[in-house]
Amino acid sequence: MNHGSEMIGKKGLSCVVMSARETAAADLPDDVDALKAMVLALTEKAALLDNQAARNERHTAERIAISDSRAERQKRASRPPTNVSPP
Repeated sequence: MNHGSEMIGKKGLSCVVMSARETAAADLPDDVDALKAMVLALTEKAALLDNQAARNERHTAERIAISDSRAERQKRASRPPTNVSPP
Protein backbone atom coordinates (compact mmCIF):
# COMPACT_ATOMS: atom_id res chain seq x y z
CA MET A 1 0.00 0.00 0.00
CA ASN A 2 1.35 3.46 -0.96
CA HIS A 3 1.00 6.05 1.76
CA GLY A 4 2.94 8.63 -0.20
CA SER A 5 6.02 8.32 1.99
CA GLU A 6 8.34 8.23 -1.01
CA MET A 7 7.03 11.66 -1.97
CA ILE A 8 8.04 13.27 1.31
CA GLY A 9 11.29 15.19 1.08
CA LYS A 10 12.96 16.96 3.97
CA LYS A 11 11.00 20.13 3.29
CA GLY A 12 7.79 18.22 2.62
CA LEU A 13 7.95 16.37 5.89
CA SER A 14 8.55 19.56 7.82
CA CYS A 15 5.52 21.12 6.10
CA VAL A 16 3.36 18.18 7.13
CA VAL A 17 4.66 18.35 10.70
CA MET A 18 4.10 22.12 10.86
CA SER A 19 0.55 21.74 9.52
CA ALA A 20 -0.16 18.99 12.04
CA ARG A 21 1.10 21.18 14.87
CA GLU A 22 -1.04 24.10 13.76
CA THR A 23 -4.17 21.96 13.60
CA ALA A 24 -5.95 21.72 16.92
CA ALA A 25 -6.67 18.19 18.15
CA ALA A 26 -10.37 19.01 18.33
CA ASP A 27 -10.36 19.84 14.61
CA LEU A 28 -9.04 16.41 13.61
CA PRO A 29 -11.47 13.72 12.51
CA ASP A 30 -12.04 10.74 14.82
CA ASP A 31 -12.03 8.25 11.92
CA VAL A 32 -8.64 6.62 11.25
CA ASP A 33 -9.33 6.41 7.51
CA ALA A 34 -10.14 10.13 7.43
CA LEU A 35 -6.89 10.86 9.27
CA LYS A 36 -4.96 8.72 6.78
CA ALA A 37 -6.61 10.57 3.90
CA MET A 38 -5.71 13.89 5.49
CA VAL A 39 -2.07 12.87 5.95
CA LEU A 40 -1.91 11.60 2.37
CA ALA A 41 -3.42 14.84 1.07
CA LEU A 42 -0.95 16.90 3.08
CA THR A 43 1.93 14.74 1.84
CA GLU A 44 0.86 15.18 -1.78
CA LYS A 45 0.44 18.92 -1.27
CA ALA A 46 3.92 19.15 0.27
CA ALA A 47 5.39 17.26 -2.69
CA LEU A 48 3.67 19.62 -5.13
CA LEU A 49 4.94 22.64 -3.25
CA ASP A 50 8.48 21.22 -3.18
CA ASN A 51 8.33 20.61 -6.94
CA GLN A 52 7.08 24.15 -7.55
CA ALA A 53 9.85 25.58 -5.36
CA ALA A 54 12.46 23.61 -7.32
CA ARG A 55 11.02 24.89 -10.62
CA ASN A 56 11.07 28.45 -9.26
CA GLU A 57 14.70 28.08 -8.19
CA ARG A 58 15.71 26.76 -11.64
CA HIS A 59 13.81 29.54 -13.38
CA THR A 60 15.41 32.17 -11.16
CA ALA A 61 18.89 30.76 -11.83
CA GLU A 62 18.22 30.85 -15.58
CA ARG A 63 17.04 34.46 -15.40
CA ILE A 64 20.11 35.47 -13.38
CA ALA A 65 22.40 33.77 -15.91
CA ILE A 66 20.70 35.59 -18.79
CA SER A 67 20.95 38.90 -16.95
CA ASP A 68 24.64 38.32 -16.17
CA SER A 69 25.29 37.48 -19.82
CA ARG A 70 23.57 40.67 -20.99
CA ALA A 71 25.52 42.76 -18.48
CA GLU A 72 28.81 41.22 -19.65
CA ARG A 73 27.95 41.92 -23.31
CA GLN A 74 27.04 45.51 -22.42
CA LYS A 75 30.32 45.93 -20.53
CA ARG A 76 32.34 44.61 -23.49
CA ALA A 77 30.44 46.82 -25.94
CA SER A 78 31.15 49.95 -23.89
CA ARG A 79 34.93 49.37 -23.64
CA PRO A 80 37.13 51.29 -26.06
CA PRO A 81 38.84 49.11 -28.66
CA THR A 82 42.33 48.02 -27.61
CA ASN A 83 43.85 46.75 -30.88
CA VAL A 84 43.35 49.82 -33.06
CA SER A 85 46.45 50.91 -34.98
CA PRO A 86 47.05 54.66 -35.34
CA PRO A 87 46.24 56.18 -38.77
